[in-house]
Amino acid sequence: MSKSILSIIIGLGGEDVTTEVLSYILTNERYDKIQSKLLERVLLISKPNKLDFQTQTQKTFKEGRPDIVIEGNDIITLIENKFYANFSNDDQITRYIEILENNYNDYSVRKLIVLTVRNRSSYLMKEIKRQLNTNNIETKFAEYNIVFSMIYWEDILEVIKNFDQITFELDNFIYENYIRETIINEHEKIMINNNEIPQLLEKVWNSIIFSRDYLMEYGFSTSRMSQSRTTLLYYVEFSWGRVCIQLFIHFWKKYNSPFVVQIMNDWKTKRKDISSLVSIGFTRDEEYDYIYPIPIDGDDLSQELNLKLFEVLKRIRDKYGA
Repeated sequence: MSKSILSIIIGLGGEDVTTEVLSYILTNERYDKIQSKLLERVLLISKPNKLDFQTQTQKTFKEGRPDIVIEGNDIITLIENKFYANFSNDDQITRYIEILENNYNDYSVRKLIVLTVRNRSSYLMKEIKRQLNTNNIETKFAEYNIVFSMIYWEDILEVIKNFDQITFELDNFIYENYIRETIINEHEKIMINNNEIPQLLEKVWNSIIFSRDYLMEYGFSTSRMSQSRTTLLYYVEFSWGRVCIQLFIHFWKKYNSPFVVQIMNDWKTKRKDISSLVSIGFTRDEEYDYIYPIPIDGDDLSQELNLKLFEVLKRIRDKYGA
């Protein structure tokens, strides 16, 4: 029996949630009735046979990690799902071209697709042109024998939004978080017209980044930084699974702290005594399982976060091993 969609997306946020949900709908037999139509919207080809295509998320190459890779019928498609995060390292599109050049030269059709919402398309197009140093995207990609397209969540939602409750929730999630959520109240008008919020966010943001360097100096293995509209995170990697260190707006609102340590799903599959996390200070969150909010009491935000992260990770390592 395949995993439920909720078990796959638990602990994820923003773009990662929508990426995994879209991939799930494209591949799971429960969505058989809409898969061909959805593939048609995503791949921009007429009447595709869903059995001809294989879909994978977060496939890792030395050049980068596209959100979705779809292979089949002598067609390779890389999809970058992009809402309000910027392209990573200011060269993400260039690196995706390199992925196609270095790994998929034997495919007759090579596609690079940016999936976004319409009100973000103009900005992303400008960024792509700037990265590639061109005013003519179509001609530039043709030099590499790559077909570039931008597709929109609004069109995909037209296919899936009435299918069942899960996809209805996805429809609501995207519209509420990315397309329609722009109305502010009187109190928010006051806050948005001063510099206190951006100054605080910058300090919080920097503290997460500095904490990764601090943990690496003390021998912890960490992943690269990842960001979305609501999160900035990285993973600390153990032999039995990963621990996520993150700034997550949802947790900040719920637990009154921007910093949270979260145990990822792969930990649960390799250890049976997950309830013992409570003994080292973790809280069971109904939606995200075991998390460890880090309260801040002192004036030096970065130093306090570093010390508290080191302490909780040391307790995890002492209890469960490296």
